[in-house]
Amino acid sequence: MVRHQVVERRGKPAFVKIDLKDWRRLVRRIEALEDRADVKAFDRAKRSLGEVIPASVVNEALDKNPLRAFRRWRGQTQAALAKKADVTPIYVSMIESGRKNGSIAVMRSFADILGIDLDLIVGRRRRLPKS
Repeated sequence: MVRHQVVERRGKPAFVKIDLKDWRRLVRRIEALEDRADVKAFDRAKRSLGEVIPASVVNEALDKNPLRAFRRWRGQTQAALAKKADVTPIYVSMIESGRKNGSIAVMRSFADILGIDLDLIVGRRRRLPKS
């Protein structure tokens, strides 16, 4: 319980005096509530944006091979991705190493399996043969 004293001015309550210890406790509680409200607001904003791709994944996708970056991010092995896409692990390896481009149908399958947009693994730099 906070002990306080109401200070009046012209017969109306104007200020409240409380012990410094109580003041500090109240400030800590208010700050904790504000922090919780900030976290909730951040979570709501994040949900409205959809999934956020970590910068490290984006940088790896730009610097190296995007398929490899997103596959690793999703925790997929080449063998697991190949099995789900009904291709061989060697084919996945060849795409990731740049020795093959992969058909649009296969790349679309990879994107669907990884839960990402096709543009993220195909990009504008890569030309795909018509399927």
